[in-house]
Amino acid sequence: MPTHLGSASYFFLNLMHLLSGGLKGYAPQGPRIADSPSKLWDQPFSFLWLYFSNIVLHVNDFERKMKKRQITFLAALIAALCITGCSVNKKNFNTEVKASDLEKLNDLKLTNTFVMDTEKLTPESVQVSGWVQGLVVWGDYILVYHDGGQLVIFDRKNMKYVSTYMLPDNTSHCNNASVGLEKYSDKSIFPMIYVSDCSVTGECFVYDTYLDHADEVQRFTLKEKNGTSTGGNGWYIDATEKKLYMHWDNVVRRYNIPNKAVRNKEFSANETGCTVGYMNLPETHQGACEYNGLHYFPCGFTDQSTYLTIHDYKKGKQWNYPLNSTTCRYEPEGICGCDGEIYVSFAVSERSALIYKYEVKRD
Repeated sequence: MPTHLGSASYFFLNLMHLLSGGLKGYAPQGPRIADSPSKLWDQPFSFLWLYFSNIVLHVNDFERKMKKRQITFLAALIAALCITGCSVNKKNFNTEVKASDLEKLNDLKLTNTFVMDTEKLTPESVQVSGWVQGLVVWGDYILVYHDGGQLVIFDRKNMKYVSTYMLPDNTSHCNNASVGLEKYSDKSIFPMIYVSDCSVTGECFVYDTYLDHADEVQRFTLKEKNGTSTGGNGWYIDATEKKLYMHWDNVVRRYNIPNKAVRNKEFSANETGCTVGYMNLPETHQGACEYNGLHYFPCGFTDQSTYLTIHDYKKGKQWNYPLNSTTCRYEPEGICGCDGEIYVSFAVSERSALIYKYEVKRD
């Protein structure tokens, strides 16, 4: 290293080298793969390292034309760029929530109330096939989706069975169902409803739903750069942010809601900024919903530890509320927010779903 180079220049040269290469093993972790360095961390410092190194290599040429104080000024300028790069980098990175940042807190209190056993309301003459999965509560109605594509509708105001039918062109798992923000047409009874396949195809079926039939009006998929499907556990609407969310393989992604005139939409798993968080769930996730700014995920299986996990992505907080010790021992499936409460369905059999509602309060 030339002895005539200012000490400030030497310090910042080494700083750039350290941040661009030496810290890669300790770089902040990305939200999708816990032990991979963040690209947002590498790129700004790598650029500054190359830029500053080039200046040092040509410092003799500069010194023929510049005084020592000018080189010191140049070093200060690069230092300012470094600080700016750090600030921008941190700002960008912190828009994503990492699993390690999700605090497991217990300052939420939930009280549950039993709503119905669907088997007791369903006439014996009505055939029901496929275990209970997705759940929608809207207006006076509760819509219960079954594995294989059957929809059973109940009147929650009068506590009675209304109707049942098979969804068109859908024999999927119907793992999750989410009510949308707008109706498809003036004659629609419900807002558009988003039903998730939950398989390697990761499809989302969007329906204009009536009491005696449903019309498919949209279909979504999520794919990687190579064209393969990422799969999809649950597509759901965030009514607070007016966004479309999808969670799969513990990654939560967010997209703009397609206009209802769009018939088919293929989303990219690699879209810049779409990944908003990494779920650190205590057990296998089931359904999903957003309500009043919080995201809810029922987790677990029958006779095992089951939870209602609640995420606040903006504050980086997570709450795990035990279900098998407070509600029932059955597998939690569908979930939906309505009238200030969270409804959860528990699968007992093909005909029976126990539905509870929860009031969520902060201490």
